[in-house]
Amino acid sequence: MVPRPGSPQTASHDSSSSSRSGWKAVGVKVEQRKAPASAYKCEIFGNFVEPKSNINAFLAEFAPASTLPPKCPDKSFNAKIYTGGGREQKMREQSVKGLKSVVRKFPAAKRLKFHDLNRQKIRAPYAMCDDRANAHRIGVCATLPELDGIPPLARWRNLALVFDIHSRAEDDPMAKNSAVHEGCFQRLMQLAQNTLLAQGKLYVFLVGIYGRRARLYRLDRSGAVCSPLFNYTTEPHILHDFLWRFVHPKFDGCVVLGDDPAVKRGTRTDRSLVLKLAKQYDPEYECTAESRKAIRRVTVTQDDGEKATYLVYKLIHTDADLSRASTVWEAFALNSDGETTGKRVVIKEAWQITSIPSETLFYRDLQEAVAASAESGTEPSLSGIVKFEGCNDLGAREVETFAHGTPRPGYRTMQCEGSNVDERNFVRMVFGTIGTPLTEFKSTYGVACALRDAIEGHRQAYQLGLIHRDISVGNVMMEIKADETVGGFIHDLDYAFSWKRFLADAGLPVDLETWERYVREEHRRVTRKRNGQHDKDDKSNRSQSSRGTSESSAQVKKNRAASEFHVDPALQHAQKAQTGTKRYMAVEVLDVDEHRDTHEARHDLESFFWLFVWLVLRNVSCHTCGPWPVEVEYDALFGWSSNRWSKRHFISDRRMQITIEHNKPLTTLLESFRQLCKTNYRSGDEKEDVRWMTHEDVLKLFHEALEDPTQWPDDDNAKMEREPSMEPAYSPGWDYQSNSTAALTTETNHSIPEQDLPPVPIQAEEEVLPQPDPALTAAVEPQRNSDGGNTDAVAALAEEEARARATSRPVHAMETRARAAARTRAAQAAGAGEAQQQRRSGRLQGQKRRHEQEAGVVVDGPGTSRRSKRPRTAAPSRRARGPQKKT
Repeated sequence: MVPRPGSPQTASHDSSSSSRSGWKAVGVKVEQRKAPASAYKCEIFGNFVEPKSNINAFLAEFAPASTLPPKCPDKSFNAKIYTGGGREQKMREQSVKGLKSVVRKFPAAKRLKFHDLNRQKIRAPYAMCDDRANAHRIGVCATLPELDGIPPLARWRNLALVFDIHSRAEDDPMAKNSAVHEGCFQRLMQLAQNTLLAQGKLYVFLVGIYGRRARLYRLDRSGAVCSPLFNYTTEPHILHDFLWRFVHPKFDGCVVLGDDPAVKRGTRTDRSLVLKLAKQYDPEYECTAESRKAIRRVTVTQDDGEKATYLVYKLIHTDADLSRASTVWEAFALNSDGETTGKRVVIKEAWQITSIPSETLFYRDLQEAVAASAESGTEPSLSGIVKFEGCNDLGAREVETFAHGTPRPGYRTMQCEGSNVDERNFVRMVFGTIGTPLTEFKSTYGVACALRDAIEGHRQAYQLGLIHRDISVGNVMMEIKADETVGGFIHDLDYAFSWKRFLADAGLPVDLETWERYVREEHRRVTRKRNGQHDKDDKSNRSQSSRGTSESSAQVKKNRAASEFHVDPALQHAQKAQTGTKRYMAVEVLDVDEHRDTHEARHDLESFFWLFVWLVLRNVSCHTCGPWPVEVEYDALFGWSSNRWSKRHFISDRRMQITIEHNKPLTTLLESFRQLCKTNYRSGDEKEDVRWMTHEDVLKLFHEALEDPTQWPDDDNAKMEREPSMEPAYSPGWDYQSNSTAALTTETNHSIPEQDLPPVPIQAEEEVLPQPDPALTAAVEPQRNSDGGNTDAVAALAEEEARARATSRPVHAMETRARAAARTRAAQAAGAGEAQQQRRSGRLQGQKRRHEQEAGVVVDGPGTSRRSKRPRTAAPSRRARGPQKKT
């Protein structure tokens, strides 16, 4: 795909060269393809682009080769093609035969091998998902002749090229916009995503065969471009030329098109070396068939040209998103001779949107700020933050080399003119800190120490100009130090915000005092707007200033803040974007756009609190949580995509205290932290001296709680009492939000849209509650009334519901679920299960009598019947008979 000219992502680089203002493909005309007029709306359709030029121009632009293809040995496809519905199996068999004939003159080292896997299911790479939901059927595929693969063959790591074969021409997804064709698009994206992840490719090619015609697809992290249709049976030279180009890429270090020149597939020697190093430096490493597939060599080139080689051996994390595709690896550092240095590092790879600041920019800002502090004589200190050792912004370098005509491997996605999808850069970063997930803590004292250190790191980053804006369980890690003590740190600055750059762009003084005054003034303005008032002071200030009228010194002082912080609304909107993981977001960050405050450090501190609560409710046993069961409270706080009302209630209600048995320091720390979070909420007035919680306030609580380690238990490790009720699903696909940073959440939203009071259907809640226990019902026989119910239980339930209706505050999810549980308990005591069984038995007996009467059987009494002597006649229908009378 061809990027639109003058795209904003190229503005950050040197704009003096006109060739960098946008990419133009030579010899191929590509434009955004409009969806056909149809009632069906396919979101994916706009991400696939079809060029108007011929197939030769497509191959020259998107499949450059180091040598020109030779003449095709076949004048026609050397196989019999079976078309029509239900003939895919024969098509696959003949396609393999014809493809082998097409490449028979290739050099032996480059001659592809074709296989018919007979629609065999292949699960997602690295066993990151279950087989049933994410296994895909593969028909015809190609492998490399000198593949040093790990058996079996049917694994994504071994597939160089996949063919999507259909026996009907109507199955071409570019021909029509429908639900069936959207399924074809989905399949192509799934094939591409699995290949990209398993082989570390920059982009992939797929071949779609539809009857006697075919297309070539090139898919990267922002979309796909497909070739024009061609008849491969009469023009086999097109397939021949493409396959030749595929195995003869123009880029050094690539085996096939789409390979990353900086990544080399792991060999048997590398796998043996990993086993040797892991025994010495990482004893907990488990060598399995899946973990061995992650082994590879990666070369990182620093800005000064220095190259460092790493032996990757472990996959830590991968993002299911096809667009961003964040992947984190653990590796051993190697010296220039290829020998290990004994140092372990973490390598993060991501395709970052070019229209927003890169994560590497924020790490460099921190490094420059620390260096500036050292120059000024201040002792440089940067603890509680991951150690950044270097990066490769390969997409930016590719833009620079493109101006000189150097071939581009594909570190930057290509985008069509007029397209509204985001262009992306490939970035590879190296970190020197090895972390452990918070959910694997060995003691609550250790996880509290990790959170304290992470908060300290957040404080230092804030003073140096950065706000993290995505505090979550994945972005705060534990660090096991050499002396076996536990520390912590923050990382992943994807959604960070630089208040220093913001003030500089707004033309304001760049210092912390100015930033805090701006935040308070913006808070006052949003509060007035939330209360339905207009900011008259700002308007009167500007109007009086334009007329040149004089004001009293008191009035000038009163309105000075409103006049000095007149910031561009577009700049404010980007700063107020709702970022982070919704499960841990602060209440004010969860507000709607027009009422949302400026995302400040205090909101991240509140996210630390919700992260702490989530860890305790999920992993610590033997505790209570206010008047509600722990399961109900956990689901109310962290089970909704938008849970601001439950969070607000949890903070404000004095009864919502988490109590952990035999752990008084943790109980005190959580309660003190909860009380401190109350200062984050709006008071409804416009006071400028409102005091919010600060880093110093939170750190003081942690220091007091952790002062005496002997007061903490030793054996309260994470037990995973409750699993999360909502996790991001493995859902291959590109981002459909174009050029927008307003929804940068890192958790997929699978629930209902946000409302002021999220409704909870009572029936839905009752369906998941446990059924009445017959043993318990039989053991307890309360006094029943004439209707078969329990007078005391019914009266108690009515009284409870009356109290609930009389309350002045709104009903929340956790209260609705508690009522549902109370109804179930009352039903158990009243014998509702027995009454329901009696009614069901009565209905069955009535149906049996009607069937016997229609069959000519006379009912004498319960359990007896005799054959009627009347001749059998056709019984009238139920509607003709009228309602049946019960016996």
